[in-house]
Amino acid sequence: MSAAARTEPSWLDARLPCWRTPQPQAGLFVVVDPAADLWWAEQTLAGDDTELLVWISTGVQPERTGLQVAQRHGVRAVSLAPARHDLRRLRTALQLAYRLRNAPG
Repeated sequence: MSAAARTEPSWLDARLPCWRTPQPQAGLFVVVDPAADLWWAEQTLAGDDTELLVWISTGVQPERTGLQVAQRHGVRAVSLAPARHDLRRLRTALQLAYRLRNAPG
């Protein structure tokens, strides 16, 4: 029995500018349903008709903001993003969070 090939979401493409440009302040990368109300998102970074990758700055309490955002309707994955760091490493963390959302148990 062979496993079906898993295709990566378009927002995970390492060639996108959002993964090559460090953010000036700490924040969150959030994967969200495009039909969700996004009044809280500061910027849409990438996406397609099934999911969007958005940015929100967190201020001085990134963990608290992350927990609050993770509970919003339509949010599928969240990853903290430190200011001025190489964001390519965060792709892996966000990818893991995205995959775990459908994990059994």
